[in-house]
Amino acid sequence: MNNYIIRFANQNDTSSIMQFINDFWRANHILARNRELFDWQYLSDNKLHFVLGVDNDNQIQGLIGYIAYDVGDKKDIALALWKSNPGCGYLGVQILMYLIQNEPHREIVCTGINMRTTELVYRKLGFSIGKMKQWYRLSPRECYHIASVKDSFIPPIHYSADLDFVRCNSIDELPTELFSDTSCIPYKSKDYFERRYFDHPIYKYLVYRSHNNNTRSDSVVVLRKEQVDGNCVVRLIDYIGVPADFALLTSELDHLVKQYDAEYIDMYEFGLSDAELINAGWLCVDERENIIPNYFSPFEEKNIEIYCSTTNNKALLFRGDGDQDRPN
Repeated sequence: MNNYIIRFANQNDTSSIMQFINDFWRANHILARNRELFDWQYLSDNKLHFVLGVDNDNQIQGLIGYIAYDVGDKKDIALALWKSNPGCGYLGVQILMYLIQNEPHREIVCTGINMRTTELVYRKLGFSIGKMKQWYRLSPRECYHIASVKDSFIPPIHYSADLDFVRCNSIDELPTELFSDTSCIPYKSKDYFERRYFDHPIYKYLVYRSHNNNTRSDSVVVLRKEQVDGNCVVRLIDYIGVPADFALLTSELDHLVKQYDAEYIDMYEFGLSDAELINAGWLCVDERENIIPNYFSPFEEKNIEIYCSTTNNKALLFRGDGDQDRPN
């Protein structure tokens, strides 16, 4: 019977981790060949965010990666890439338990869980399991090239607000107050937000600040354009602000979709109110006949279900959480 040593990774393990990803996750995976992206996602404050299970020869037999939203004992973390070598028994569960017990944290979230292989583990550990709903709004046009549209209905918007909606090109253009509510789950610090969206090594994100002139509430949305054969869509990647205020943004988002000549805007979320999104003019992919693709590199014309887990069911999650929005 093999005895495994479970430990936190160090920077000297990077090459071995990337090789393990190539051998046991997927050959030629971007995290197995792009060191810049790998370091950006998992290396911060000189700490490599992996827990490893190694054999007596110090060969990696299992691992779990995680992303820290902040620093300190009360930070939230997102799990990202969990894999063990087939034949190693419960090593994968032992690695997860080691992380939970030894990495100081407040809450844990994970987007993109495998319902077939990991749902039972998460439930036994007390995690809540949910489905991230995909919502969209079409742009009015005669034909669509990226979406497969059988039902071109665009619902009316039942919310309105007097908003200033401004693009921000650096973290300094966002008020510090946006990051002051530490009760949010996960709590995204200003440093995290800057690294995640302004300092991404590959993607160019579009960050917009919204100021509601009827209240004192500010919010920020993160968008990203996707293109296929010269056609464009807009994806809503993240949101920081009062959850109920999200419904006020639809008109401004419609204007951006038109400005970018996009076919539609879509998003994945967990934690917003269905009723408020419907009143704000969003349609749920599950309840329509249309195909609103999720995979663009390579492009696949099909709807994709994304499930998530969290230690706190009050979490508010979007596609930008964890590693769902990364290059392939």
